Amino acid sequence: MTTPRNNVISLLGVQGLSRNNYSVVQLKVVLALISHAQKVINDYVVDGEMPNRSMRKYLTPSQLTYGYSAVVMRLSELCASTNHYGQVKNALEDMTKHKPIAIPFKCEVNQVTYYAEFPRLFSCEFTKMGGKLAVEFRFSNDLLDYFYSFDKGVTHIRMDVVNQCRSASSIKLYIITHCWAIKGYTRVDPRKFVALMHGSEDYYKYYSELNLKTLQPALADQKRLYDLGVVDQYVTLSACYPQENEQGEDCHVGWPAYLVFTVHYRKEEEGVVSEELLSQRLQLKIRLMHFYDVGETKAIELSNQLSMGMLGDFVCWFERKEQYVAECIRKKLPMKKAAYIVTALRGFFKDRGCSLVINYSDLKNN
Repeated sequence: MTTPRNNVISLLGVQGLSRNNYSVVQLKVVLALISHAQKVINDYVVDGEMPNRSMRKYLTPSQLTYGYSAVVMRLSELCASTNHYGQVKNALEDMTKHKPIAIPFKCEVNQVTYYAEFPRLFSCEFTKMGGKLAVEFRFSNDLLDYFYSFDKGVTHIRMDVVNQCRSASSIKLYIITHCWAIKGYTRVDPRKFVALMHGSEDYYKYYSELNLKTLQPALADQKRLYDLGVVDQYVTLSACYPQENEQGEDCHVGWPAYLVFTVHYRKEEEGVVSEELLSQRLQLKIRLMHFYDVGETKAIELSNQLSMGMLGDFVCWFERKEQYVAECIRKKLPMKKAAYIVTALRGFFKDRGCSLVINYSDLKNN
């Protein structure tokens, strides 16, 4: 794939968060089309913050009559050399015949996100432009209304990073990180995550398949790029099972209730504490003081142990503890909330490399 003249491209959130099962080659074709359409994205969609179903007013009378809009690109814009023309042609034909796409949009009434489903992103014909092999892409006008929408904002991705990703899942995780996680969306239903990665919520029967075949390879590849200095952030994902047994132990059975993103930034590993982490620490301190009657000094000491690298695990872990405490109270079982949560937090931080000296007098005072 040829790197665009401008390595950084504007990517609409609705494009980056579409549900599809594209291969590496097919993803790069889509990104080449998006790179080709930068003027449309920046001058019309972003500047106008266009909602879905607004693209139609920019179409010509002939485009409205035929029901589609055509884009012609040379094959050389889609692949690095003539040796790959056959591979790209096969990928395009597969996209038109076997690869549906679902594009997110916000309902104007309740602001809930839904997906508009289409049997294909485009149809295409192979042609020539200036004596060179080319492709004429045809996008239905109905699809364009959603594919060029500001419903999910805009982000910026680097094509040199895309080209260094080792798999389609790695590319998608990089895109999702920028379209979603960096913007503060940290929690996702695992089956919806499967749909983002593979186009269908039932692509995997078991969570272990998702974890082994998609999650772990993509996460490892993003960490590799981070370690090489190619990107300045990477994500970790934690699976949250909100069930505990009667002893307060975790029960990891079946699909998780949700997955939690934690974004790790290079600046934080260099000792810079981000505003997001300060906010998380403050929230924990307030919760310990007001819901668990933990003293302020002890609440500050505990909350200051929290780091971004723990955050995904911590969200899942703390929610389970709260559910366990609530269940004990509901059943009128003996429960000293402050002592329980302080002891549990000390264990959580100790397991993750934070050494805290337990002072049992503190537990009695809290």
